[in-house]
Amino acid sequence: MIRVSQSSLLIVCLLLFLILSWAGLTRAKEFIIPEGAFTQETVAFPEAMTYVDTVKELEEHVEAPISTFNVLPDSFERISMGYKKVQENSFITRQTFIRYPEGKMTFEQAPKDVKDELPSPSSSTMKEFNLNGQLFHMNGDGRQGDYVMWEKGDYVYAVSTNVTFSMDDWELLLDSLQ
Repeated sequence: MIRVSQSSLLIVCLLLFLILSWAGLTRAKEFIIPEGAFTQETVAFPEAMTYVDTVKELEEHVEAPISTFNVLPDSFERISMGYKKVQENSFITRQTFIRYPEGKMTFEQAPKDVKDELPSPSSSTMKEFNLNGQLFHMNGDGRQGDYVMWEKGDYVYAVSTNVTFSMDDWELLLDSLQ
């Protein structure tokens, strides 16, 4: 019978464990981090929004008139408003509204020269409609939609929602702009 001390057995087990761990990690590295996964590209993070409490405060910061809604669709309430600088003296303003538990609506305003910074509709099918002499472009079928944009004066406006509004809801909302 072969006699092996406990310390020798412990050292052999430890070495075996280390060898198997090293082999496992080497193999896992090939699957988890494939060759060429890291590049030297520079990633630019978008400038964060600066949040304010009132429309008046928002107007003071961006030095421009800000539109807002007098009437909101059923059960929506404003939860935040803010701005971010996109060019020298050009700001995008954003007002966010929610309806618990699932509804979210965002209203953004920007100068026409930076309108590409506003969110785009989820589809390229835009229907036009006219309300009080103002032309609107809606993402939807003409009876309901989830995105409306329009231009007025020097500004472009966009309202996006994660729920579909009926045309009556859109007319009520857009007619209440001040």
